Amino acid sequence: MRGPFSCLPLINQAKLIGVLYLENNLASQVFTPARISVLEILASQAAISLENARLYNDLQEREARIRRLFDANIIGILIWAVEGRIIEANEAFLDMLG
Repeated sequence: MRGPFSCLPLINQAKLIGVLYLENNLASQVFTPARISVLEILASQAAISLENARLYNDLQEREARIRRLFDANIIGILIWAVEGRIIEANEAFLDMLG
């Protein structure tokens, strides 16, 4: 779209994340097709970044909930690596083992 403004959807994996709205009242025909192409690429990258930030925040919240459960010692919790090495065990788990 040409004119003093442009509005581009921020889409990641067919999901609307947000909208990028740009406005320029100082010059006409600023949003040429070539510039719109660049803005579309930037909008795509912005959508990916926003979604990654949301996913990272969700991961931090889950880890905090698990950490609270681990530290509460209500139930025994053991965390181990795939090869079998024990990474962490809470007091409740150690009490279960004696």
